Amino acid sequence: MKNNAIKTLTLATIMLAFVSTVSADTSEYGQYGSNTPSRSISLDKMVSSNASVDSNGNYSGDFTDNLSSTDYRFKPESTVTFKLTVKNTSEEDLNNVTVKDFLPDYVNSVNTGAIGDKVTFDSNANTIYIPVGNLAANESKTYYIQVKTAAQSNLPAD
Repeated sequence: MKNNAIKTLTLATIMLAFVSTVSADTSEYGQYGSNTPSRSISLDKMVSSNASVDSNGNYSGDFTDNLSSTDYRFKPESTVTFKLTVKNTSEEDLNNVTVKDFLPDYVNSVNTGAIGDKVTFDSNANTIYIPVGNLAANESKTYYIQVKTAAQSNLPAD
């Protein structure tokens, strides 16, 4: 029994001698030896049922990230305002940024306000494309999009 314990201990010691740890420092040159910059963008999309626009094109109102079942329910053919804030969350400047955003079902008649005719709207896919352009590191830009909910005859029954 004593011989078995010695053999097991000897075998365990030999195995430990062959085990080595491997690590890689990716902080300077990336995982594969090249300097790979990290680029990222955040998009915060909020909605308002009471937004208004003054004569200078400035929006005001209460905006929320998510509507719950107890929040305001939009009526047919009412105006819904979305506030989209695009932020470059990386530490590098980004060029030629375009945001592609999907609008909810049963909205149409997009008014892009101050963004103007640069925004394109694909009504078949309910998708908007906003040419943000260049964003400096940690810079953010805010856009407002107004839509109309569909007419009652185009909405599903409750």
